Amino acid sequence: MIKENYINLVSYLVLSLPLSLIFSRFTADLSIVILSIMFFFIRGKNKIFENKFVSIAIIFIVCASISSVLSNHIIYSLKSSLLHLRFIFFILTVSILFLYCKKNFLKNLFYIFLSCYLVLLFDATIQFIFKQNIFGYTVNPIDRVSSLFFDELILGSYLSRLFPLLFFLYIYLKLGLNKYFMIYFLFHLYFVVFVTGERLSFMILNIYYLLFVTFLFKKKLNKFLFIFSTIMIFSLILVFSSSFKARSSFNNTVSQSTAFNYTYCLETKKNIISNPKLSESWNYVEDKSFIPNCHPIVKIFDHEIYYTFTIMHFNHYLSAIEMFKDNKYFGVGPKIFRKICNNKDYYLNEFSCSSHPHNYYIQLLSETGLVGFSLISIIYLSFIYLFFNNITKHNNKDFLSKYILISSFLVNFFPFFPGGNFFNNWNSIIYTLPLGFLIALYNTKKNNG
Repeated sequence: MIKENYINLVSYLVLSLPLSLIFSRFTADLSIVILSIMFFFIRGKNKIFENKFVSIAIIFIVCASISSVLSNHIIYSLKSSLLHLRFIFFILTVSILFLYCKKNFLKNLFYIFLSCYLVLLFDATIQFIFKQNIFGYTVNPIDRVSSLFFDELILGSYLSRLFPLLFFLYIYLKLGLNKYFMIYFLFHLYFVVFVTGERLSFMILNIYYLLFVTFLFKKKLNKFLFIFSTIMIFSLILVFSSSFKARSSFNNTVSQSTAFNYTYCLETKKNIISNPKLSESWNYVEDKSFIPNCHPIVKIFDHEIYYTFTIMHFNHYLSAIEMFKDNKYFGVGPKIFRKICNNKDYYLNEFSCSSHPHNYYIQLLSETGLVGFSLISIIYLSFIYLFFNNITKHNNKDFLSKYILISSFLVNFFPFFPGGNFFNNWNSIIYTLPLGFLIALYNTKKNNG
């Protein structure tokens, strides 16, 4: 029998996460550490630890830790790889909590999340109009919106990536909020995520809307009207958003990948010629072979695309791929990209370096090699299987709940999207929290049987 005081502590810590993710990364991570420890106190006789995805994830962390040991910065890298194990136990703790105190816990979590969303939407709108939030904070650059995240430009990421969890709670609990309030909320959320200037967050929210918001409407006409309205608003935003110089505007987004920059072309060309290893890697033959930043990577109609997403992202990817070529099996070690991107063998220009390559899979290739990349790819492919398998069982009472949570993982880890740091604590909380509920849904019958 699980002690009630342990369950109460766990529930309070999970309920605090929506707020601590906004105001204190330290508090959020401390909560994860405590929750991961609490798993061993509340596990009882549950077989939830036997989940196949959990087993693969643990193997991945072991392999990532081996990559750290093989790196030139062992302790620094191990703090990101080995200690990432706490997120596995965090997922399992959330799963057990879901199984033992579903109704009240989930309802409280939903209303805390909803309250956080409403405050952020209100404050972000104030900041967009008056260029400062309710505390008088002005973000830099001034045309961005950060709300209560202040100097961290992650408001859009918080709102879009946690939206599936909010929607899951609403559907699972069968809450009957006023339909006019729901329509207001969805369109206000859409507007705020756009004005944050976080292009990926805005794209992700559009995908989520099309994937499952239509389930809110029972009548086909209402479904059609919502989809039509969303597409129309999205189209109008793309056409007219340049009038207020939005970072997410269509013209701004297109120019990021099509605007040829002669300065960085020359710098890249010079560094490749002067470095025999890079020269060999790019198979350089003057005026005949492809040189990064000098030649378009693809041509779409009359547009020559020079960079993947942006010149910064493009050069992060190129440097990361060079690291992978030198360390194919175990990579350079988690969190080591930032340590060696200035190395002459990987440095193409001033955009080669960053804290991470800004794509989960390219980061995994460079930092954990084929071993780590393959394990995460297996998990992703397994989720694709779960997605379609769940659709074939759409009459199941948990169909929509599973559909939402699986979609969350698939979109968060879509291979061709830019991404944050895979080993970042804040990002890890965002993508592991929904997994705790998903594993619980798949283990409900097993633990009740």
